[in-house]
Amino acid sequence: MAKYKTLPILRDSRLMMVEVERIVKDFPRYHKYTLGTEIRQTAMKVYKYVSRAIKYKEFRKSYITKLLFVLDDLNLQLQVAKELHVFKSFRQFEIILTHTQQISKQSFSWKKKYD
Repeated sequence: MAKYKTLPILRDSRLMMVEVERIVKDFPRYHKYTLGTEIRQTAMKVYKYVSRAIKYKEFRKSYITKLLFVLDDLNLQLQVAKELHVFKSFRQFEIILTHTQQISKQSFSWKKKYD
């Protein structure tokens, strides 16, 4: 049986979501349940929109557009979290930001294909 190969954008969004879950659990208590929850929910939306864009071809353009807006929201949330010093280290911020940038690049390329 042939092994199913995951698309890079789906793999990256899943990895980002897992990293967000891992990192947010170390946020200070106050931020874990406010900003941390928002970041977790936004990361899940990214994963959902990528998955739906792959699965539902007839709505792909719409899901890609929504995905780009959600990625922008996530970037804003990460910047606020960085300024509030909720990450244990700069490396944690960098990990999530790198995943977000990779997904954004792939999303923009994907959007160009359908414009």
